[in-house]
Amino acid sequence: MSKEKLHNIKKSIRFYNDHEVRAVWDEENSKWWFSATDIVGAINNEEDYVKAGNYWRWLKKKLTTDGIQLVSVTHDFKFQAPDGKQRAADALDAECVQIVAKNYPNNRAGSFLDWFVYSDNSIGGNGRSTRIWLDLIFKKQLKMCVDWSKIDKKKYLNAMRRSVTDTLRIKSLLKSALTDRINDREIFMKGIDYSYYYEQLTLPATVNG
Repeated sequence: MSKEKLHNIKKSIRFYNDHEVRAVWDEENSKWWFSATDIVGAINNEEDYVKAGNYWRWLKKKLTTDGIQLVSVTHDFKFQAPDGKQRAADALDAECVQIVAKNYPNNRAGSFLDWFVYSDNSIGGNGRSTRIWLDLIFKKQLKMCVDWSKIDKKKYLNAMRRSVTDTLRIKSLLKSALTDRINDREIFMKGIDYSYYYEQLTLPATVNG
């Protein structure tokens, strides 16, 4: 793939505990690539971009020494740095991000890994599929459905991230938004709008519908 094609791709930003994790979309290979510096910055709760970059270079060398080969690392992607300039940087695909997290020193990346797996599945469309499946179950068994417009995006994403080990929050959110308007077209259309809204990587000022 030429550098021109690599740079002419969709970019996005995800957030882990208020830390940016920048990503770029590789159309040819149909997958996201994530800034390696952002990954370690998020795990380490490191605000300093330079320090996060230095730690990533140390970690990459350590993993290589330990026999863990990150074969998907590439230098061909450019990310916007804090100073606004576009700079080439190491990028990891989803598989390599999980390898890094699972082999992180002192097992510090557990919660980050839970978040990343959910985030990657959700952005890939599995989140929408899950919400459709839930509504079908509720309609069949309870004669109710979820009015997704009543569920705050941030609360929903936090609850889903925590649902790996604690399902109480997501159950509470869903229960509070249940409605018997299962045949209401407005509810149906809002469900579609909000399903995509939950997976947008930057918060819009308003949501239509």
